[in-house]
Amino acid sequence: MTRRRLIVRSVARADILRYVRYLLEHDARTAAERFPDAVDQALERLLDMPGLGAPQAFTHPKLGAMRAWQVPGFQYMYIYYQEIAGGIRVIRILHSKRNLRRIFSLKGKQMH
Repeated sequence: MTRRRLIVRSVARADILRYVRYLLEHDARTAAERFPDAVDQALERLLDMPGLGAPQAFTHPKLGAMRAWQVPGFQYMYIYYQEIAGGIRVIRILHSKRNLRRIFSLKGKQMH
């Protein structure tokens, strides 16, 4: 069986570290230690079954058919990704309560 391709944008990697720092700053050490493994688990699931998650509609033209999939064990943390030939591309990993419209808009500098 061919291994599926996983592309994780550098800003998505930074999202992981940012959330771990947030958890540590809020005395949630156990959650901070679990989060990177939970992301890995979610990515493996997405690689096995691309197309999981809710379709997302944002205005940025590069986003195309983007989906959101929850990080297991972290109720409001989602992986925002696209299916690509042979795998997935992770765009961002964000808390769903953030201003996603702004982040994923044409003017959103965080998208670039």
